Amino acid sequence: MTQTHKPFKIILQRPIAKIKNPHHGCRYPAGKTPKQVFEMHPELYQPYGLTRFRSNYNSLKVAIKKSKEKADSDSAALAHDRQLHPPPATHTSTSHGCYPRWDGSAAQRLLKQDVDSGLAEIFKPQLLHAYRPEYVVFPLEVFRDHIHQERRARTEKAYWLNRK
Repeated sequence: MTQTHKPFKIILQRPIAKIKNPHHGCRYPAGKTPKQVFEMHPELYQPYGLTRFRSNYNSLKVAIKKSKEKADSDSAALAHDRQLHPPPATHTSTSHGCYPRWDGSAAQRLLKQDVDSGLAEIFKPQLLHAYRPEYVVFPLEVFRDHIHQERRARTEKAYWLNRK
C-alpha cells in the first residue's frame, strides 16, 4: 500500500494561525541552503523527500521574490498617482450632500474599536451613530454602510489566493 502525501501547495495555503512557523517569522531562513532548511525540521518536510523539497523551496523563493517586486512596483505607482491626483477632502453625493472622507478619518478608527469591543453589536446603527460626535458628521445611511462593511471585513475572507 502506497502512502499518499498532501501536495506541498496545500500545506503552504493553510491559515498561518494553524501552522507553527518553524522559522519564527522569516519567509525563508536567509543564507541557508534548501538541504540545511530541510534538516532543521525533518519531521515537517520528510514526507516530500529532499529532492522535491529542494525544488519546491526554490520555486517558493522565486515566487516570493516576484510577488515582492510586484508589490513594490504597485506601491510606487500608487504613491505617484496619489501625488498627482490626491483624493478630495470631502465626498459629495446627490442623496446625502457633502460630508468628509471616511478613509483615514477618526470615525473610521473609532468604529473599528467599537466593532472590536462589541459595541456595534449591542447598539443599533442609529444609536451608535449618535454615540460619538465623530460619527454624526456622516449621514446615518453612510455610517450604517460602514458598520456593515466593518462587520463583513471580520467575517468574510479578506484576501484572494494567488492562482497560477
